[in-house]
Amino acid sequence: MTRRSEKGSFNPERGGSPHPPRRKRGGSGEPPRKTQAGPTRRLTGNPVVPGAAEGTALVTAEPLSFWGGLNTATGEIVDRRHERSGQVVTGRIFVLPRGRGSSTASACLLESIRAGTAPAAIITAGTEPVLALGSIVADELYGRSVPMVVLREEAFRSIRDGDRLTVEPDGTVTVDSPDED
Repeated sequence: MTRRSEKGSFNPERGGSPHPPRRKRGGSGEPPRKTQAGPTRRLTGNPVVPGAAEGTALVTAEPLSFWGGLNTATGEIVDRRHERSGQVVTGRIFVLPRGRGSSTASACLLESIRAGTAPAAIITAGTEPVLALGSIVADELYGRSVPMVVLREEAFRSIRDGDRLTVEPDGTVTVDSPDED
């Protein structure tokens, strides 16, 4: 059960939406990419933070600032202007083009790793040293990190929301697209 302690918290057992309607601002203007059935693919990337992970892809076409954009206690994307607002990154492979904003994003990722609410891995289309720093420091402090892989643009864009991903320490990403019925 998801609970938030702040005033006006949402309880999924009561139904309704936890988020007010929002206007779309910025970003690419593209809706999240939907899963298309297809064969297993292997993508080769650069492991910025090596590690292994498995999970379902949470894909966004928009950059995200982890500082102010991610609730580190719950793993929820709380930037209300972001196309994935309300989604939870915990245990998912978070696929985003790049981070945005403050160097404090390192501390936010570090805290989400400590709290157990971090993504299983992060895949980007460009090197993200600020996010990588948070994962590297978490490995030093807590013995846990979030693998981070940079893919070339074409490979990055081939991942669909809901794809089952496996990240290998060498930067290989295996993509299994589920069949749609």
